[in-house]
Amino acid sequence: MKKKILDTLRKHSGKTFRKRELARSMGVSEKNYRTFRRTVNELLNDRSLIRARGGALVLASTGERVRGTLALTSHGYGFVSTDERSDDIFVGRKNLKGALNGDTVDVIVLPATRRHRSEGIINQVVARKADQFVGTVIGNRGHFKLLIEPVSPRRGIVLDTKKSDSISDGDIVLAKVTDWGSPNSPVVTKLIERVGSVENAEDDMAVVCYKYDLTPEFPNRVEKESSKWTDQDIKDEIPNRTDLRDLVTLTIDPWDARDVDDAVSIQLNDDANIVVGVHIADVSFFVREGSELDREARMRGNTVYFAEGTVRMLPDNLSAELCSLLPDVDRLAMSVLMELDASFNVRSIRIEKSVIQNKHRLTYREVQKVIDGEKGAFSNELRELNKVAKGLTEKRHQAGSIDFDIPEPIFKLADGGIPHEITPSERLESHRLVEEFMLLANREVSKKIIKRRKRKDEFIFRIHDEPSEDDMERFVGVLRRLSLGENLPQRLKPSDFRDILAMVEASPYRDLIEKLALRTMSKAVYSVHNRGHFGLAFRTYTHFTSPIRRFSDVLVHRYLKKHILNDDTIKGISRDTASAIAKEVTEAEIKSVGAEREYIKLKQIRWLSQHIGEKFDAIISGVISAGFFVELENTMVEGFVSIDSLKNDTYYYDELEFAIIGKRYGEKYQLGRSVRIRVRSVSLEKRRADFDLID
Repeated sequence: MKKKILDTLRKHSGKTFRKRELARSMGVSEKNYRTFRRTVNELLNDRSLIRARGGALVLASTGERVRGTLALTSHGYGFVSTDERSDDIFVGRKNLKGALNGDTVDVIVLPATRRHRSEGIINQVVARKADQFVGTVIGNRGHFKLLIEPVSPRRGIVLDTKKSDSISDGDIVLAKVTDWGSPNSPVVTKLIERVGSVENAEDDMAVVCYKYDLTPEFPNRVEKESSKWTDQDIKDEIPNRTDLRDLVTLTIDPWDARDVDDAVSIQLNDDANIVVGVHIADVSFFVREGSELDREARMRGNTVYFAEGTVRMLPDNLSAELCSLLPDVDRLAMSVLMELDASFNVRSIRIEKSVIQNKHRLTYREVQKVIDGEKGAFSNELRELNKVAKGLTEKRHQAGSIDFDIPEPIFKLADGGIPHEITPSERLESHRLVEEFMLLANREVSKKIIKRRKRKDEFIFRIHDEPSEDDMERFVGVLRRLSLGENLPQRLKPSDFRDILAMVEASPYRDLIEKLALRTMSKAVYSVHNRGHFGLAFRTYTHFTSPIRRFSDVLVHRYLKKHILNDDTIKGISRDTASAIAKEVTEAEIKSVGAEREYIKLKQIRWLSQHIGEKFDAIISGVISAGFFVELENTMVEGFVSIDSLKNDTYYYDELEFAIIGKRYGEKYQLGRSVRIRVRSVSLEKRRADFDLID
């Protein structure tokens, strides 16, 4: 029987069968079906057969083998990303084989189907992401469980009670694994230390930092090395620099910014062309190759921001003082001077190691007032800068560049760390002004390198691949369900995304569509290979303008000094090392984004906990078989409405319509629909809010 089953599946290689379908194909009688079923189970147990989505059977040997990193969702299924494939591989709950979030896994990729994205089954866990976890303690029948999201629902993480007598429900702890268990048994851990309490909002930043291995404090050796740098070092370096201190350079930042790493300038040359200057803090002067500062900055990768504090890439002595472009003091910079004609085409570019003096520190609100017509400091320069920025924006848009204006939640914290107000971040024209010049400098620096570099080494690009076909198909499908994309092609260009966002500018669906479009995009990453930037519609791009908070930018500065400015003091790094660092800083970015998102979610849930029973207007932001997610208007807070809580009908999930639909009356809760909800409950442990729909 085993041979016959395997031979049948080999004959139809690439096709999946349910048990009954396979039995019919083999001509198995009802009398022999029991034996057939038992044999199938034996083949599943010895991994000769594996189950695909929906329980369908497929030969294990027919699947492609790849290695990648598992990202679990809060619903228990996951996706594996690999270097070999552009698309992520879906892994169902039953096929995780004990793997946890972040683990490196060996995956068997199943034959593709037209309806679903690539699906796989984890063959084995190759390496664990970590052997320590930060979680919330939940008491259960004499045992302590650690609640850690996301984690496989078929497993749990338990805390050995022998050494945990002082721990109680709601405590947040750091625990180390003592036994990984089996795929269907819990992971056993022992207590290392208590981190905080879920009841104490003032612990939020510390808890997130523990979880994501972020350290606000610097080691003594790093602080010691940083403290050796003084203003005298800047004075001593000035004779080696192009002196641009007479140039009117201005900084534009949030009012509370402490790490000011970019300034702009504008002037006319003899040909009546505009010369735009982008002046960036010369961090690489202080952070020398192979130093303690260099190793620490590389390890951290970037700065991480929270409402209650910041985890910096560099110590304050550098990030907030010597490197920061403070007003009326001499500062070392890397200056990019770009000559633009009347049509805003870049005619020439000059890169200089410079010394500058910031003539005025401006906030976005101050600049916006000038743009709106008020007189203020350096009004003429600011209006000229804004005129050029608008011209550059128009050229980008004509080329197909996409702009996402998705606001971030801004928290006003009361005593105790609980937000008393959440508002969307402002999106002013002054923000676009600064961003436009940073985009220009990043692109032109990258183009300069492309033209001049003789060896394909050392340089790190910022790349952004086009979205996968599956992701584009889903996005277009959503638009068509919302009657917004009837004439769209299945394969979208950057200009198509731009046109879509322009089309919904005044629509109630605007924020939703922007978020869906952003989710459709591939992730931008760092790489030594130049593959262009899909979202910006740039053939080449890099990160140059934020070296105080991004290590990638420090490396780009070093490359410019060595290969463009012929600085022989820079040793440089090999292509292999550059490739390794590109991967490291990409991973650091993913980690920091994850930490910031979890912190935001936690603060949003704490705010909701103060509003139990209250009613809000909301919009449906996501639909799954279990119900739908809604986002409250003006606060960006999200919660869940369970399908089981819906009244007056029996409801089902329609995947093609992206909707929950009533069987009897046809009531449709579709993506983008406005609804009225009541806050029923929140769970700080699960970072979850449950809402009731108000009829």
